[in-house]
Amino acid sequence: MKNWDNVITFAAFVRAVNCCAYAAGVSPAAPLLQPFLVVLTPRSSTFSRVALLIRPWCLAVAVSLLLVGCDGSRSLVAPTEPTNGALLTIAAIPASLPVYNRDEWRQWIDADGDCQDTRAEVLIEESLIPVVFRDPRRCAVDSGQWTNPYTGSTNTQASDLDVDHLVPLANAHRSGAWRWSLADKERFANGLSDPEHLIAVESSVNRSKGDQGPESWRPPKRAYWCTYARAWIRIKRAWHLTATPEEWGALEGMLATCG
Repeated sequence: MKNWDNVITFAAFVRAVNCCAYAAGVSPAAPLLQPFLVVLTPRSSTFSRVALLIRPWCLAVAVSLLLVGCDGSRSLVAPTEPTNGALLTIAAIPASLPVYNRDEWRQWIDADGDCQDTRAEVLIEESLIPVVFRDPRRCAVDSGQWTNPYTGSTNTQASDLDVDHLVPLANAHRSGAWRWSLADKERFANGLSDPEHLIAVESSVNRSKGDQGPESWRPPKRAYWCTYARAWIRIKRAWHLTATPEEWGALEGMLATCG
């Protein structure tokens, strides 16, 4: 039993080192400890001495890790909780955040091979009337009728529209997606499973939003704030993305408009 106590102590030590590495924005440090794991087996006297030495520190770290995440973040329930019971992890943007590279987020792919890319799929789905295509193969959309939920305005020409990522790609990057593989970034950039993940909106409105979160940009149509905030939380939760304290405060304000 004493040996297994030492194992638990050393496991806590490894966990703590990995947390420090994560907070510093580098790769997990466990592989760096591999040489020590070879020497410090549970039955070795050296292991026992090391475990005894670090046990008080590990106990303190273990308690703190129950209260906060590796990056100092913590999960909060919205004081004004949306009906889906959404949770988000609140965390500051890492100081060592890698530079965002849009080229890593391949978008508008033709996932099902029908010649209609993601943009076309969204335009077809969201048009209030059957769309008119630009080509005989029915690949690219020319016209239809779309209501922009951000403003309430109506558009009939596809060329006037952008397909907006409700949670912008650069915002996702800052919220934890910088760790993702290229395949995961592509899946997020072309996500169709949530009807509000991608939305057809006027190009000018999309560009005024840019990569801003709700703490600095909200839809001009106030009646849409509740839906926008709930969708923002739902998408971030589904993709395990964080929110900053300022972002969460803005979301709370928007949720307060829910009837």
